Amino acid sequence: MIVVSTGEVNREGWRLLPEGGKADKYSNNPVLLYQHSRSSAWDGNKTSLPVGKIQNLRLEDGRWVADDPVFDEDDEFAMKLKKKWEKGMRNALSPGVIPLTVSDNPELLMQGQTRATVTEWEFSEISLVD
Repeated sequence: MIVVSTGEVNREGWRLLPEGGKADKYSNNPVLLYQHSRSSAWDGNKTSLPVGKIQNLRLEDGRWVADDPVFDEDDEFAMKLKKKWEKGMRNALSPGVIPLTVSDNPELLMQGQTRATVTEWEFSEISLVD
């Protein structure tokens, strides 16, 4: 099992309320990207193509978790990432999200939070990140 999102304050100073997440649309196309990179055209940049997929994404004990990523066995770059994952040299995932509702309610702020709380949101992708 891997943790995708916890509801803690992120590096940018905001946070996602886990219970506000929606995964139905994402689950129809559960892509795993690298560094949130998405290509708008077939430009030959293989790092902007999906490198795999996420299975069994679910809200469990107040966190979004999933089964280990499945890497594209036919993609050389994805296989390099898979080896890094298996060796523990890359072990962080980050959700790409579409915020639907945000709140400045002080009751939702955590220590260190400098931006609004995203109270409702959708997954758009999940990325393997530094």
